[in-house]
Amino acid sequence: AKAVLGLAGRTVILRIDRHIARKNYGAFFRVMRPVLAAHPEVICVLHAAARDEYGNLHDLIARETGAVNHNPGDILGWSHPQYRLTGEHDTFRGLTDTEMNVLYNAADVLVSTTMAEGFGLTQAEALAAGVPVVATDYSAIAEVVGPGGLLTAPAGYITNQYAHEWALVDEPAMSAAVERLVTKPALRRELGKAGRRH
Repeated sequence: AKAVLGLAGRTVILRIDRHIARKNYGAFFRVMRPVLAAHPEVICVLHAAARDEYGNLHDLIARETGAVNHNPGDILGWSHPQYRLTGEHDTFRGLTDTEMNVLYNAADVLVSTTMAEGFGLTQAEALAAGVPVVATDYSAIAEVVGPGGLLTAPAGYITNQYAHEWALVDEPAMSAAVERLVTKPALRRELGKAGRRH
């Protein structure tokens, strides 16, 4: 799967979901900063529309050390050697089930900084592919992920516009969890098997 996507020899961190407030992409970039700085072989693959309700992912990429603008004056010109947008969310076609399966199977870890989930479809899909998940221990995520990943305690809560609580990510704790899985392939395999069974 990695070879098909041109990612052979890379450790792949996958993120699949919408760029909306609840998904908290800003926290994702902050969580990944120390991991990417320590591991140049790690690449984050983001399968999300670059432009969505919460802004443009290229704005977030532009803030990262090492980001380059290949087309000055155009926010879409920003890229980073350790971030890849699939671009497939930006089409009417999207990805087929088979292509999504390849994407999941190319991943070593799925990292989600979502502040709440009613179910957690992308986490469940990752587990079905044997990919361990790193996320916050809140809402439906704990039940969905079970033994198939590393969950971090919330750093706090905010109340959203519907008077529901959203969990804030403990960013240093989540960075440490991602670092642990990046450096321990055997643990990734163990959690991946447990998650698939779960």
